[in-house]
Formats: sequence, structure tokens, C-alpha cells
Amino acid sequence: MNWQTVSLDRVIDEIVELHHPRVRAAAMLVKRSLREADDRWGRGGAAFGRAREVFDTFWSDLNAHLAREQAAVFPAVRALMMAA
Repeated sequence: MNWQTVSLDRVIDEIVELHHPRVRAAAMLVKRSLREADDRWGRGGAAFGRAREVFDTFWSDLNAHLAREQAAVFPAVRALMMAA
């Protein structure tokens, strides 16, 4: 796909249909891996627990960003394109 010539509609579709699901799947893999590492090697140590906290905060912020894009930003862009 040539990003310099493709329509904004197609870019939005690509983000929503491909990029966002990949980001969500990767985040769940990281979350599961951190939990498994903490369960296996943490044993009361703070390092894995802290890594999980930091990742959970990061993921919460990123997930809110993705949702905001899909609920507000992308519909607004499409509405502007229709009005033009």
C-alpha cells in the first residue's frame, strides 16, 4: 500500500482492522508473559510486580487512546472528508 496516495478512509480502515487488533494482541501477550514470569520467578520480589504495574498503566493509557481514536477521532475525520 502506498501511504502517500491512499485515501484517509483506507488509512483509517487499515488502522482499525489491522493495527489496533495487532496492538491489542501484543499487549495481551506481554501482560500474560509478565504474569507468568512473576508467578514463576517473582516469588515475593518486587521487580516483576513493578513491571506489571508499569505495563498495566501503559496499557490502560494506550487502550484508552485506541478507543478514543475509534469512537471520536476517526468518525470526525470521516465527517470532515464528507463535508469537503
